[in-house]
Amino acid sequence: MRSICSNRCCSVLFTALWVFVIHSAAYAEVGERAGERKTDYRVCKRVELGIRGTWVNRAAWDGEGARLVLPDVLQGSIYVRGEDGKALAEIRRPGQGILDLNRPSRVGLLDGALVVEEGDGHLVWLNEALEPYRGLRLDEVSFRGDLTIRTVFKMAFASDGDIFVYGDASRSNGAWLPGFFRIQLDPKPRLELLLPDTVDSRQREYFTSVYSYVATVGNRGYAMVMADPAYIVSAGDDLKRLAAFPAGFRNPPALPDSHDVASMIVNMNAMERMAFAAGLYGWKDYLYVLTREPREDGGTRWSLHRIDPR
Repeated sequence: MRSICSNRCCSVLFTALWVFVIHSAAYAEVGERAGERKTDYRVCKRVELGIRGTWVNRAAWDGEGARLVLPDVLQGSIYVRGEDGKALAEIRRPGQGILDLNRPSRVGLLDGALVVEEGDGHLVWLNEALEPYRGLRLDEVSFRGDLTIRTVFKMAFASDGDIFVYGDASRSNGAWLPGFFRIQLDPKPRLELLLPDTVDSRQREYFTSVYSYVATVGNRGYAMVMADPAYIVSAGDDLKRLAAFPAGFRNPPALPDSHDVASMIVNMNAMERMAFAAGLYGWKDYLYVLTREPREDGGTRWSLHRIDPR
């Protein structure tokens, strides 16, 4: 069953964390001092969405907060639901070139407009009627300098219009640059490498997995770097590490290199049996870290940890 919370606070968290809120509505607040935790319990109402056989792992409320938009990369559809879970629309837009919606995978608000990622780094803007009206392929953008974006694995939109991504870029001399980037589209496109990475790093296997490790709060971008020890980096006018991190999750297990679909499946199966920080999300003034731990009965214990990034 997929469900959402009708409570406004929980429902927005659900747009990124629907798996968690089905199981529990408690979160632990992480303080600056190691081990400092405080639990606050929220009550959420579960609402049936009536979606089956899909691959929906991201969602967003529209600018008015009245419609929940869920892209389904497996079915090539975008589902629209009300606060009560009622189906409002199902959008399919194949065969429209730059405005195609064949493989919608992520969605978010950028400058007040809903933007869907259609495939790898292909963005499609939706108007108030949820009709596509603008398309952009990031790998075709001419940025200032000699950097070109090649691959996007993780993406989040900031309130000032910046886009924060983990992915790969290249220079005009052919050099390949993995890392955490900031993209500014207006007035002149700019691609800025914030935190370089390598193709064989421990954290890259996490960044290229299905879990979300890039988020925004206001106009700052955040990346959860699953090195040993793991940490969260904050990017705005400056770049800094946050001191806070959920206790007991700073040392993520190493994952084998994934070079093809078969090895990626091996990694995904291994992660099902691991305890680790499984996602980073932003809402209002706070970051939220989702952790997962295997239970003795074969299930999973999901916990949400709130971090004040200031």
